[in-house]
Amino acid sequence: GHPGLWEMPVYPLVVPPDSVASQYGIQPGLRAKLHALQSWFDEESGKITGFDYNLWVSFKFTKAEFVATLKYSLDLRLQGNRAPFMLGAHTDYYSSKYTAPENATTQERQEAIEEFLDYALSKPEVRVVAVKDILTWVRSCN
Repeated sequence: GHPGLWEMPVYPLVVPPDSVASQYGIQPGLRAKLHALQSWFDEESGKITGFDYNLWVSFKFTKAEFVATLKYSLDLRLQGNRAPFMLGAHTDYYSSKYTAPENATTQERQEAIEEFLDYALSKPEVRVVAVKDILTWVRSCN
């Protein structure tokens, strides 16, 4: 190891199951759709690597599917161990110059992030902070 060098985890996101899909504004069947796109996707767990690339590009999410998955994942985290919720995001994906996502326009991708942040910040226990602030918090828990 290298003293002072920290590796931050990438937690999986969890795609809402059919039983709660409507509560998150999407139709049932998203997990089955994702499995059809990528056979290695596990429909039972609904877990997907917590990077926006996986949602927008690998699985061709729509804005509604993206927002639903982030909201559901946050809600699960708040019910559970309360580890920091971290999303790997590529800022260029929200630029008009980025054209790879097939199911969401630049505006929809921007709106998706804004809608999720508004939802997250509506929870009194949620803070949106820089990774260095998470590291400071983790170090203070010793």
